[in-house]
Amino acid sequence: MTTYLQAPQDGAFLMREVDWAFRETGTLKAGQVYHPGTVLAQQGLADNVVVAADGGNTGNGTIDDATVVTGKAAVLGAYVLTALDATHFSVTTPNGNNLKNAVVGTEYASTHLSGFTITAGGTAFEAGDILTVTVAAGTGDFVALDPAKDDGSQIAKAILFSGQNAKDSAQKAVLVTRLATVDGNRLIWPEGITADQKTAAIASLATNHLLVK
Repeated sequence: MTTYLQAPQDGAFLMREVDWAFRETGTLKAGQVYHPGTVLAQQGLADNVVVAADGGNTGNGTIDDATVVTGKAAVLGAYVLTALDATHFSVTTPNGNNLKNAVVGTEYASTHLSGFTITAGGTAFEAGDILTVTVAAGTGDFVALDPAKDDGSQIAKAILFSGQNAKDSAQKAVLVTRLATVDGNRLIWPEGITADQKTAAIASLATNHLLVK
């Protein structure tokens, strides 16, 4: 006897929805076939940041831009790190808010930026030296949730209502983004997602009243 496996059905994960009119249309990034119930994130930030030292700096220490991780609170624009002395920097967001200070030789961590270390150069920093970390905009396309990324793909934002083949090109699709209750057993999560990562994703969806049961 031949056994047939049924593919996920459009909207089968929905348990309750306030109104179908609250669904949104988004663009799925090219490169794969997406199935209904896939938990999605949005590439709001560029894959890489750009680190630059002010031309008038005395110190010649650096930040390796490949180590900078953008967090869930990251915003577009230039984060300004200003030396207070040879080993301490204030950190200001693009919209002028102050984050905790950075210390030369110590890995920095915040909900905006993390993972990097300001390294001392041959000439020590002096008060007023400036380093900038610029976060650029991403494509804005929706992608399957990926907790390992730092471009927005790690933050759950929506659930795909209907399947879409975007293997060769980006495609428009219907998304459930808010005001609904869904069956967690019918959702498609990334392979290898940990319990903590899933809990964080469910909490992120809940901020828009998209509840996973």
